[in-house]
Amino acid sequence: MANNNRVMLELPLLRDGEDQDVLVGLNGVMYRIKRGCTVRVPEGVKEILDQQNEYYVVKQAYEEKEQKRSSRRAAAEATEGAN
Repeated sequence: MANNNRVMLELPLLRDGEDQDVLVGLNGVMYRIKRGCTVRVPEGVKEILDQQNEYYVVKQAYEEKEQKRSSRRAAAEATEGAN
């Protein structure tokens, strides 16, 4: 039996004027969620958005780590080249 529980959700507005609507597909149904509005959605939609946010947090941390590593490598190569 499907879980029909619904939860309240509000996605924050974006500062840079990007498309404010978020589309989420769950079991063949598409949900359009307008940012800045409180909406009631199935728990599965919230779970999808939570997983997406977790992915972006991990991705951003990885990219920052790689950027620092690349900067250190470039600095070390520049130091070696100067010697």
